[in-house]
Amino acid sequence: KNSDGITSATLGAQTIGTGVLYDCDELETVTIKGTVNTIGNDAFYSCGAIKNVNLEPSAEGSDLTLGYQTYGTDEQGPFYDGVLETVNWYRNISYTLANAGSADQDDEGLFSKMSKLTSVNIGEQVRTIPPYTFANPGLTSITIPASVTSIGNDAFTDCDALHTVNIESSTNPIKIHTQTGDWGTFYDSPLSTIKLDREVNYVNAAGSAFTLDDWDEGVFANEEYDEDFTATVTLGANVKTIWPWMFSGVRMQNVTIPASVTSIGKEAFSYCYILTEVTCMGTTPPTLGEDAFYDSDELERIYVPSGSLSDYQKKWSQYKGKLYQK
Repeated sequence: KNSDGITSATLGAQTIGTGVLYDCDELETVTIKGTVNTIGNDAFYSCGAIKNVNLEPSAEGSDLTLGYQTYGTDEQGPFYDGVLETVNWYRNISYTLANAGSADQDDEGLFSKMSKLTSVNIGEQVRTIPPYTFANPGLTSITIPASVTSIGNDAFTDCDALHTVNIESSTNPIKIHTQTGDWGTFYDSPLSTIKLDREVNYVNAAGSAFTLDDWDEGVFANEEYDEDFTATVTLGANVKTIWPWMFSGVRMQNVTIPASVTSIGKEAFSYCYILTEVTCMGTTPPTLGEDAFYDSDELERIYVPSGSLSDYQKKWSQYKGKLYQK
């Protein structure tokens, strides 16, 4: 606990006590070695200059148990007083929010409220993105590696600058929670690039399966998409299900649906106002939910594989006049 002249710190002991770097107000860089098992509460309290955090991998792949801030009337995230610009997150973190269910949980996220933190490097030991992790007005892009199996509720709430999401390839599904109130996970984000090569298991903020009944609840749905840009959506061969309202409002001009997709849900591409062309790669038509392209009035052509036109015309009869053979 010394605020004089400390600009960088490397923590390597198995257990780091409470308030270990309390009031180190010149501290800019923190490196947490993979040998650390536990960091107590308030370890970085009043460290207002922290810009860089490096969470190194563990040789055993074990979790790091990380405390939060407890000073004041509201608990906050471990780096809340900092001004993070760079985060290298290479280890899974066991992190429990201080006030589960409280109205101000977005202050308690691991890297929340960091307007200068525009991107994060996530390593292959990270398995879970806890709730409210990136409740962050600065984040512009995120790549979620195949190792991540779960994204907690409100992980990306308030990310109104986030334009690029890349969920990397895996044959294992990823569980994605909604925002509180069951808005879509990226509802606040005007995404211009979406890359998805993984099956999604979509659950509400409480973690339960639920029936989507509003297009605001779609995984990537967002009525606030900026009309000044065109989005690109790339779906990989591991995607099997396009959920109801999944891409509602996305401002894409075209999309290719891979042959792996067996189901397209209700209004999956509704309100895609500039969508003009869809290409289906599967010779067997996916099941099609009601009004899959509802209010996507610019859609002119849906291309299907050679020899499959009649099958698509039968099963996609609502869009029979827009179907063309490649």
